[in-house]
Amino acid sequence: MSSNLNVNISSATMTKSIITLSFFIICSSLFAQDYYWVGGSGNWSDYENHWATSSGGSTFHTQAPTSEDNVFFDANSFDSFGQVVTLDEHAYCLSMDWGEATNFPIIDGEDYDMNIHGSLTLSADMTAVFGDLEFESNTTGNTITTNGTDLGTTSNVRLNGIGGEWTLMDNLSCFRLFMTAGTLNTNNNNLDIDNRFNTSGSIAKTLNLGSSEISTSSWWMVGTNLTVNAGTSKIIASSFYSDEQGDGPYNYYDVEFSSNGGSLRYSSSFNSITIPAGTELTLRSGDTYTVNELIAVGDKHNPIIINALTNGSEATIASESVNIDVSFVELKDIHATGSATFTANNTIDQGNNDGWIINTPTGQDYYWVGDGGDWTDFANHWATESGGSTFHTDYPGRIDNVFFDANSFSMTGQTVTLDADADCADMDWTGATNAPRIYGAFGMRLNIFGSATFTNEVNKDVYTAEFEGSGIHSITYGGTGDFVIMRLNGSGTYNFQDSVHVGLDLQFNDGISNLNGNPISAGRSFELVEGTLNAGSSSIYCDHFEFINSSSTPMFNAGTSTVTIFESISVYSSINRSFTFHDLIFDGSVSVAGEHTLEDLVVQSGSSVSFEESTVTTINGELTLMGDKANPISISSTVSGTQATLSKASG
Repeated sequence: MSSNLNVNISSATMTKSIITLSFFIICSSLFAQDYYWVGGSGNWSDYENHWATSSGGSTFHTQAPTSEDNVFFDANSFDSFGQVVTLDEHAYCLSMDWGEATNFPIIDGEDYDMNIHGSLTLSADMTAVFGDLEFESNTTGNTITTNGTDLGTTSNVRLNGIGGEWTLMDNLSCFRLFMTAGTLNTNNNNLDIDNRFNTSGSIAKTLNLGSSEISTSSWWMVGTNLTVNAGTSKIIASSFYSDEQGDGPYNYYDVEFSSNGGSLRYSSSFNSITIPAGTELTLRSGDTYTVNELIAVGDKHNPIIINALTNGSEATIASESVNIDVSFVELKDIHATGSATFTANNTIDQGNNDGWIINTPTGQDYYWVGDGGDWTDFANHWATESGGSTFHTDYPGRIDNVFFDANSFSMTGQTVTLDADADCADMDWTGATNAPRIYGAFGMRLNIFGSATFTNEVNKDVYTAEFEGSGIHSITYGGTGDFVIMRLNGSGTYNFQDSVHVGLDLQFNDGISNLNGNPISAGRSFELVEGTLNAGSSSIYCDHFEFINSSSTPMFNAGTSTVTIFESISVYSSINRSFTFHDLIFDGSVSVAGEHTLEDLVVQSGSSVSFEESTVTTINGELTLMGDKANPISISSTVSGTQATLSKASG
């Protein structure tokens, strides 16, 4: 047998092998590669100086990372404190890992998107500044690990991958979180989302919330094809839009509203809803919210307000639990239903609250003594009787009547200072002597839930006064001092007993107000928002007369009143832009929005009046233009070339 082996490979076979090997090498280059950052600070796109093929290496990639490539920042990436990786273009990668990075580096991605198609790992000793941080994976098993690093105050985290899955390995903090596809497993970790947690679109989305606590300003579930597995989670929010598209209803576990108040919209079910003391929560009218527990415990100075979005149109709370007990609450337009017993203790019934057992609070009488002082200083100033020496154990609340009389002040010009928001039922200054002053700086409010009687003896030096009552009340304003802002918010009836002047704005937000022929003036704006204003024969003076109707149109019954306007009639509304006045006087440079009917119109000399284009102002009585040679009157449309119409049938 021969020991020699002859091998003969044809040139064609050799060529085919070389081509095959070359194709294999080219294809291999298309698969994931590892990119290692080196060289300290720099731009993401500068691959020739920063993207090495190995940790600390000097051989560099020939392009910036793609969505198929993993990127690493480690102990060989930064050689001095606070060096910055800057996204200078839309950046991509498969997974991003900062876990081994040292020297407190920074990634600055505020101006460009960062797309991650795999997992993210940050370092505890770094700073992240992201703009749009998009997770685009279409596979399961991806993780997000922040090691306590906030993703930045401008970060918009977006979970977009169809079929993708992301699991949080620790707590997550960002500005906004948007989800349009995939699955998010919070893995019992907490989320702190400063602005909004938002879902949208019709692609399948799943939220597995475990036992996480999620804090956000707005929880906003929009879109369809969403599954919410609430687990035993707790969501803390101001605005809670549970199911905007009606794809549910979804079942949540515990939801708590922020102490600065909020809104609840779209029917859903909850294990518990917690409303902190001092919070106002508005429920969308027509919705039903099913709960096992409603935790709403206010106190005398921090009651809870629960109302419906549309005045007179109820929202419903449903429960099959044994008892739903709340206390120190103001209820309006909230129906209760189900087998549970709904009891509201120390509660003010503002109307349209079927299904509740409402036990109203009992107020006390508070008498001011001891000369000037702070409103909250009950131990020295709030006696149980006129001139008494026995004091209340707390300062007044919205169910208590307060009195200032001949036994209150012993010297001239002493001041009662609002050192906190001051609440009371009736406030009565009858008999007070020595020209006292009540003072409330900007930011402090005087809230009166009953009637108010001020005399000419007392100086009203209060920035904001709000009338909140639900019954029939009177306002005697007195002739000394002014409120800067005065609002009538209550659903009740207010009867004005004398003339009123406010420094800036007089606002009618609800209820019925009867001016009873008294002169009324506002240094800036006379504002009608909701409710009914019966002007009678009053004279009204203001720079701006404004209709600001949102969900319903305010009713302005002009009577035989005269309204003198120095700058504008404004209508901020998509519901109604037509109102009726009796007599109008324009004195100054006045613009008129809306389409109105009136009896008489007087334009004073030197005035300039512009009417909204394409509107008709109807004058049933007299039109008087009082210009002269030295002070002519200008009348025009607000848009040159487009007419406004003054219509007067005769006379």
